[in-house]
Amino acid sequence: MNHTCLIRCASAVLVLSLWVGTASNSPADDLQTTVEVDVSQAGPAINPFVYGQFIEHMGRCIRDGIWAEMLQDRKFLLEPGKTWQKTGPEAADFEAVHDTAGAFCGGHCMAVWVRDAAGGDCGICQGSLGLVKDR
Repeated sequence: MNHTCLIRCASAVLVLSLWVGTASNSPADDLQTTVEVDVSQAGPAINPFVYGQFIEHMGRCIRDGIWAEMLQDRKFLLEPGKTWQKTGPEAADFEAVHDTAGAFCGGHCMAVWVRDAAGGDCGICQGSLGLVKDR
């Protein structure tokens, strides 16, 4: 008996038992049910990607979102330095601040004011991202 057949048989028995359980409202009802399963007939193939998945509380994958939230605080709600860190050369003169004047939506946006980049790149960054090269 193959895996697909076992799944179909178990599903049929479960559905029938639930249906029989809801059809009888009093103990006085005498219901007899017969289930016949032809295990010689194979059913359609079940795509293994449709049924089930497994996930654990590892890192930020459950509470901060499984698919959508790779970045923490993607709307810049927290002050710089909490989830976003300033990055740039040691001698650079720049700051990252919340700015209410440039907000596209919400109360503020993140503004990076660069006065002197000191020959390097200045900005904000976030660590602990799982990235794959060339994807």
